[in-house]
Amino acid sequence: MVDIGLSVILLAGGVSVISDTDDCASNAHLLGTYISGTRVIELCQRNAESKHQDVGKIIRHEMVHLIQNNLGRTTSLIPDAVMTPMVRWLMDDREVMTVLLYEEEDIDQEFEARLLSNLPNWSLGAALWLSERYRAIQAGTITPEYPWEMLPLQAVFWDCPFQPTQG
Repeated sequence: MVDIGLSVILLAGGVSVISDTDDCASNAHLLGTYISGTRVIELCQRNAESKHQDVGKIIRHEMVHLIQNNLGRTTSLIPDAVMTPMVRWLMDDREVMTVLLYEEEDIDQEFEARLLSNLPNWSLGAALWLSERYRAIQAGTITPEYPWEMLPLQAVFWDCPFQPTQG
């Protein structure tokens, strides 16, 4: 079933979705992938349907990877102190073990994409739009219209770990 809302978000964001490519046919476990540095999501619809997976969730997962790429991130946006309990509470053990088999440098971003793919379409659509604006401003292809558009990414997402105070 086609999700019209998700389709509109992808269309407005200039994101293309290609389906059932040779990569999908050669790897029955591949459900989708974001092609890094592009605005293309590869969806393995036949593989997803054969495994009874939600195609919308797969697309949202790959949208998170696109957002991460737009923001120039090589680590997750969610701090470890928040991510660890989210993974423990929201993901089953099999899925956690699957992610832990990824390359070490990709694990946190993969956990983040799996967690955030549960968000509603509108929230990921907003995040995609904001990340596209950020990317364009950083590349110098657009000039910010408002002062808050010039905020550095670190003003919203900072790399210092959150440490609650004991009190």
